[in-house]
Amino acid sequence: MSIYKQLQGLTLEKQIGLLTNHLVSFNSINTKSVL
Repeated sequence: MSIYKQLQGLTLEKQIGLLTNHLVSFNSINTKSVL
């Protein structure tokens, strides 16, 4: 169970990282289009 929880936590962190990366790229594209 502990190993499963650790893997789940890592995947969750990776998902959050991907989400933040997408949001940052999306915001940068929006700012470029606005400017």
